[in-house]
Amino acid sequence: MMIDAIALPTDPQFAYFARQLRDLRRRLIGKQLCLSYAVGCTDAAVSFWESGKRLPMQSTLSRILQAFAREGASDRDLSKLRQTWVHGGPRARRASPEEGRGTPAAI
Repeated sequence: MMIDAIALPTDPQFAYFARQLRDLRRRLIGKQLCLSYAVGCTDAAVSFWESGKRLPMQSTLSRILQAFAREGASDRDLSKLRQTWVHGGPRARRASPEEGRGTPAAI
């Protein structure tokens, strides 16, 4: 089974990533189901990310960024989303066996 997210308690520091993701998705793609199809995950996963309950794994974030880029996201939008992810949950990424330990790798 592929893990595409890390479970997190709802936390204000994750809310900024969630808000950025939701705003870009609404502006560029539309429904959560459309983003989930483009990324290769479930619409429930997108819902968890947008509610701040989970953060996507680094590999999933790369697919999210690619989907937004295909839909015309600016470099600024993509960079902003990436930065909110980097600052959103380093504890979760350090704890993830799929991601390894220490500082997140460059995306």
